[in-house]
Amino acid sequence: MKHYTLLSSLLIYASLSYGQILNIVAHQDDDLLFISPDLLHYIQTGQEVRTVFITAGDSGRDESYWQGREAGARSAYAVMSAAPDSWTEKDAGIPGHQASLFSLDQDPGISLVFLRLPDGNLLGQGFEETGSESLQKLWEGGISRIRTVSGSGSYTKGELVDALVHLTSEFGPERVNTLDYVQEYGDGDHSDHHSTGYFVAEALKRYGNESTLAGYVGYPVVNKPKNVEGADLLDKKFAYYAYASHDPVVCDSDMACADPTFAPYYPEWLERRHTVDTSPIANAGTVQVAGLDTVVTLDGSASSDPSDRPLVYEWTQVSGPAVDLKDAETSHPYFTTPSDPDSLSFELVVKNKQTSSSPAVVRVTTMQHPENIAPKARVTASSSNDGSSQTPDKATDGSTGGFPAGHSNEWATDGGKAGSWLTLSWESPQTISRIALYDRPNLQDHITRAVVEFDGGERIEVGELDNYGTLRTVNAAGRTARNLTVRITEVSPSTTNVGLAEIQVFGTSCHAIFLRTFTVFETSPAGLPSASSVGCWQGWSAWTVYRTRPDASTASTTTTDTTTTTTTTAEATPTPTDGSEEADSESESTSGQDWIAGAVVGPVAGVAIIGVAVFFYLRSKKRLLAAPVQQVYYQGPHYGPAQAAQAAPKNAVSLGTSELANAQYRYGSTGAATETQGFPVAEMPSTRQTHELSSRR
Repeated sequence: MKHYTLLSSLLIYASLSYGQILNIVAHQDDDLLFISPDLLHYIQTGQEVRTVFITAGDSGRDESYWQGREAGARSAYAVMSAAPDSWTEKDAGIPGHQASLFSLDQDPGISLVFLRLPDGNLLGQGFEETGSESLQKLWEGGISRIRTVSGSGSYTKGELVDALVHLTSEFGPERVNTLDYVQEYGDGDHSDHHSTGYFVAEALKRYGNESTLAGYVGYPVVNKPKNVEGADLLDKKFAYYAYASHDPVVCDSDMACADPTFAPYYPEWLERRHTVDTSPIANAGTVQVAGLDTVVTLDGSASSDPSDRPLVYEWTQVSGPAVDLKDAETSHPYFTTPSDPDSLSFELVVKNKQTSSSPAVVRVTTMQHPENIAPKARVTASSSNDGSSQTPDKATDGSTGGFPAGHSNEWATDGGKAGSWLTLSWESPQTISRIALYDRPNLQDHITRAVVEFDGGERIEVGELDNYGTLRTVNAAGRTARNLTVRITEVSPSTTNVGLAEIQVFGTSCHAIFLRTFTVFETSPAGLPSASSVGCWQGWSAWTVYRTRPDASTASTTTTDTTTTTTTTAEATPTPTDGSEEADSESESTSGQDWIAGAVVGPVAGVAIIGVAVFFYLRSKKRLLAAPVQQVYYQGPHYGPAQAAQAAPKNAVSLGTSELANAQYRYGSTGAATETQGFPVAEMPSTRQTHELSSRR
């Protein structure tokens, strides 16, 4: 689902090979409330997961209600699997009994079995509508047989145990999860919860295999400490709310669960997960995006033990190019990322002295430009639902959440459908490599087609976004732009307020790259200036400024300056000849020139120019100069149309023999020449930066 966030995601957890997990619970939300986030971890790590629901969860209601609960269970598992809610039904194969087995079409390793026995009510008294039958009465011998609500058959106590043994042996699980089989009836838990735990424990004894049995605390978990947080809590909520959208008697959003009708129980159930054997919970941290050849530290510090016992950490790399994982037995192991873009997964299992946790997995995606530059942009939109704080800036707030869990963390239009748009604008050009789009995670508002637009009319068609809010990645292929618009062109028929939970833009901000110190030359060197790589784009383009002055032979003083000077730029790189000779030939051809090395930028197809404001070294009073005329020439390809500007004659700052002066420059995409502190610079509406130039005689 979406919040493995990476990036949940850059899609996120690979299908890994683990043992099979069998969950056997009473009602269609027990696994979502009480076994999760372990349930989430099993699915995220690619394990085959089958859940058996013993009762129909009918609560004495009609067929439409319990069928809706089954639909909710299927919806929740589709959300957890980040798959379409499409299933194939067949018979579960229990000898002498009929039961439905549903397999998820996109991932058949996810399956659900419904036995459809009647809900036994909170205290085991049953409901009059189903003959007051209950699992507790069957377990304790109060009734000899219990009938299914669908009319498909009935079970004795022994037949129900046999059915569970058959389902277990056919699936062959490594681990069987159920509800509380340790405590007794009357402790505040639902009667069906204990009954299910008792039946499963008995079946496991008869099964005789070495499958691990785990019992999870039900309603009384509210008396335990909170231990579900962060991405685990968000994902747990989304799965539960997907179920709840089919169950009219429970809360289906954070707002609804805060109502006194449901609070404090539902919020507190969602924030907790405890087992009867007090097993710990592993938390492998959040999805990370990192650069190449950089050190990444994983974070398992949110793992917990219900009794606060010391934990032993076991980290293992489970996918991606092999790396040397250091300190893998601690909460914060680290490694150096590969030199090429890729995706790596790491599994964490924590142990106390008695038991181990279910595995948790985190994904680390490496790329050339790992920075999410979306939060640096100004965000505007066609409309927004300001009354519920679903404003455009919420699409870049760093949270991939949204309604039904955290509605104020998403952008939503005010009645917008197809034709709605969201625009990100930066002060300077950005090189963009990848875009991640997250639809609003509710099941009603759904973007089925969109287009991403860049400066100059470039467009990338985007297909359907995942309706659960899982990310959709768009490859921007290093495009350079100051403006990026997501234009929604098609929505689902049920959409009423289209929007985005989040947009992430991975790239580089050129204004974060600084020029070096430049030397002011008294005469132009024979060759082109050395240049400092600013590392923004591939390729090179130089911008050189000359100040003309009279030939030295005509000056009143014939002093000759023979000082040899070089630029002080670091990591010097030759400027290419592409167009540069032609630019130089247009400069004044006097025998003496004051010369300043221009900034060098790297363009790919259409590149931003970095303008350098120039300081002119004026001769001492013994060598009077004519009024300076300053000309700007652009060499090689660059971002936007070529420009040449002639500034009016101006006397610049006078520098002494070794004085330092501050130069200010601004840069951006296009614009006519303007003046800053008396020097011509390109009109670049972005942040000013200050750099020093050194002056020499």
